[in-house]
Amino acid sequence: MVALAVVSFALAAAAGLMVEAGRRALVEQARMLEADVPIALRHLEIDVTAAASGSGESERGEPLTLARPAGPEVVYELSGTSLLRKTSDPAGERVALDGVRRFGWQWISGRKPGVVIELEYERIRTFGPDVEDGRRVFVSRDVERRTLELTLRGGGGVGW
Repeated sequence: MVALAVVSFALAAAAGLMVEAGRRALVEQARMLEADVPIALRHLEIDVTAAASGSGESERGEPLTLARPAGPEVVYELSGTSLLRKTSDPAGERVALDGVRRFGWQWISGRKPGVVIELEYERIRTFGPDVEDGRRVFVSRDVERRTLELTLRGGGGVGW
């Protein structure tokens, strides 16, 4: 009976640790995804402003192609819920942002050519007291929309 009680106590403690580890993993995943959004938007801005010209129509489902004066062209394409960044250099293809629901753009012509980019993506946020203090951490999923109006400057560069 004593051995059964000790084993039961050990199993209960192990189950509590597993629940806590799962909660921490969820919180860390949410924090990592939250940090990806500003980084991805900044990389997109850098690629567009470094381009000298571009092509593609979002209404037709074509990818956004940016031609740079130096280095390979950069292509942004939506694949499922992932916004992909493709180049012909050794870095190749990368996921720029996950959780994207809509990626569209419209070219602006005139004295300063550019592009208006519309992004709709899922944003995961954590808030509340920290888990290390033994308190709950809350996770929310929101849909966020961003519109970027960027000018093609032909600044060159080889990417990020």
